[in-house]
Amino acid sequence: MILRGNMLKVTVGLVGVVCWVAAALFVFATAVQLNAMSPVAAWRTPGAVTAELEVGEWILLEAVGSSIEVGPVVYEEWGRRSVHWRDVRVSGPAGEDIPTWKDYTQTETGDGSVLVSVASFRVDERGVYKVDVSTPSERVVLEESVFPRLLGLWPWVVVSFLGLVTATIACLAMRGGSLTPPAESGDFVA
Repeated sequence: MILRGNMLKVTVGLVGVVCWVAAALFVFATAVQLNAMSPVAAWRTPGAVTAELEVGEWILLEAVGSSIEVGPVVYEEWGRRSVHWRDVRVSGPAGEDIPTWKDYTQTETGDGSVLVSVASFRVDERGVYKVDVSTPSERVVLEESVFPRLLGLWPWVVVSFLGLVTATIACLAMRGGSLTPPAESGDFVA
């Protein structure tokens, strides 16, 4: 069965809408998951903490200021970062050293604090890890990094965009354009 005329337009429009809705739901569900993420540990340094960590990329953030929200306006007061990524040591379940690297890519506000990222490390095996910070700081926070999850969204964003474009083209075609091929030469179309 070959779809022609309005049936083709409706089918293309429905496929576009289904793609857009599916992708939008996936992006929304991921956003809800990211919003529900909470710190695994928070402590004053110098000092160490042990925590059971899942496989993934983890990030250490330092509280460097405060934030106050008044309606839609957020006032932030920033201080200086005191913890350097080289001051962070991570030990795996068997006591092995886990490599850390500099990570100044993430800033968070919440609970009246401004948190900036200091160091990241990768956990390849679920288990209890020790995170030791040798520099004094009022508060550091350990949590899962959001960037790997955000990077995983790009295919869904592309599918959502293509679905929206497809649905828009189908709607415009149904308003008066045509998706049918032009008439053969010599045929008269009134």
